[in-house]
Amino acid sequence: MTKAPIGAVFRHGDEWAFRVDDGLARLVPVAIGHRGDTEVEVLSGLTMGTDVVVHAGDRVRDGVKVEVR
Repeated sequence: MTKAPIGAVFRHGDEWAFRVDDGLARLVPVAIGHRGDTEVEVLSGLTMGTDVVVHAGDRVRDGVKVEVR
């Protein structure tokens, strides 16, 4: 099972979206299952070990450069 921090998923249209590819933020449709207080179950859209944007602000958009920490 793949999990992600609750702060890494957010609504974008009708689907959940987030991910980091080669230092760039990428909006990606993600299907989620169970939600807990700190994590969500990811059913599709991500694989284990994928870097995600947590608590994306207004400046984070598709294609913007981000720093992985």
